[in-house]
Amino acid sequence: RYNLEKEGFVVAEARDGEEALIASDESPPDAIILDWMLPRISGLEVCRQLRRKEATRSVPIIILTARS
Repeated sequence: RYNLEKEGFVVAEARDGEEALIASDESPPDAIILDWMLPRISGLEVCRQLRRKEATRSVPIIILTARS
């Protein structure tokens, strides 16, 4: 977050996958960074749901994981 904001990006955070989906409905972002292992709804499932929605279908998504 710090580095993105330092470069001038506006950053919004979600604590879990459900919150991320709600936030994307309220204000579709320009790009999304997801953790694969989000609580409640996985990052992969969030990605699938975002791709089904017209407003977020073409938003770039990066999925990160701490798993090897």
